[in-house]
Amino acid sequence: EFYLIIGLAVLLGLVKTSQPKYFSDLWRAFINPTLGSRQLKDIIQSAMLPNLLMNLFSSVVLGVYVYYFISLNVDWRFVAIPRALVVALLILGMVLVYLSKYMFIQFTGWAFNIRPSAQQYNFNIFLNNKVLGMVLLPFLFCFAFLNAKWTSVLLVISFIILIYFFVNRYLRSWNVFAPFFQNSRFHFFMYLCAFEILPLAVLLKVVFRLF
Repeated sequence: EFYLIIGLAVLLGLVKTSQPKYFSDLWRAFINPTLGSRQLKDIIQSAMLPNLLMNLFSSVVLGVYVYYFISLNVDWRFVAIPRALVVALLILGMVLVYLSKYMFIQFTGWAFNIRPSAQQYNFNIFLNNKVLGMVLLPFLFCFAFLNAKWTSVLLVISFIILIYFFVNRYLRSWNVFAPFFQNSRFHFFMYLCAFEILPLAVLLKVVFRLF
C-alpha cells in the first residue's frame, strides 16, 4: 500500500511537472464547464499520453479508495487472500468499468448518429474522474498513515465529496442527454442503475465473495 500510494503521488507530480499546460487546462475545464466544453475539450483530448496517464491514475485511486472502504468491514487477519491481490482486482475492476462505459457510449453515439453528444459526455465523465482522483489522493495518505480512529470520519467526508462529483457530472452533462431523458424519467433511472450503480455493485459483490 505504501509504495502504491507513493507511486500515485509520483505519477501525479510527473504529469504536473512535464505537462503544466495540460494540468492547468484540466482545472480550467473543470471549474468553468462552458469554457471546458467549447474551447478546452479538444486541447485536453489531443494530449494523449497525459490523458492516458491521468485516466489510469484516477482508476487506481478509486480502486484503492474502495479497498479502504472494504477494510472497514473486513478483519484481514481472517482473510486468506492477500490484500495486494484484492487491491489489484479492485483497480482492474475500475479500469474495466470505465473502459466498458467509454466503449458503450462511443458505440451509442455511432449507432444513433449522436457522436458529438457522446464524445462530450465521455469528456465530462473522465474530466470528473481525473479531478476526483486528485482530490481523493490526500485521503488515501490519511487512510494509510493516520490513526484508525480517524478513518470513519474521513470516509464520511470523502463520501460527501464523491456525491458532489457524481451530481456535478450530470449537471455538466445535462445539456447533452436532457433531450433523450427529459420526457422519460424511467429511462434516466434505468440508465443510472445499469451503467452507474450496477457495475460498482457487481465489483463489490465479487470482491466480498472472495472472503
